[in-house]
Amino acid sequence: MNGSTVSLSPGTFSTILGGDCTAPAVAVGASLLYDGSPGGINGMVVVSVIGNPTNFGYSISNTTSSSHNVTVQTRCIAPS
Repeated sequence: MNGSTVSLSPGTFSTILGGDCTAPAVAVGASLLYDGSPGGINGMVVVSVIGNPTNFGYSISNTTSSSHNVTVQTRCIAPS
């Protein structure tokens, strides 16, 4: 799994893509971590999901009153 982390300030919105899968593996989804932990935070809103064969991502809006780190890690699966 590989991914990227973005710090979202209060009232901001960002599209975060996880890392690319290396062919022939394909993306099958992504893990979403807030401040390094799985599980949601009230006010962190997933607006849309971006999925394509090589990576996966989320558009997220921070409606809270503080900054949060958001990490998206693409899950790759190789054909058997």
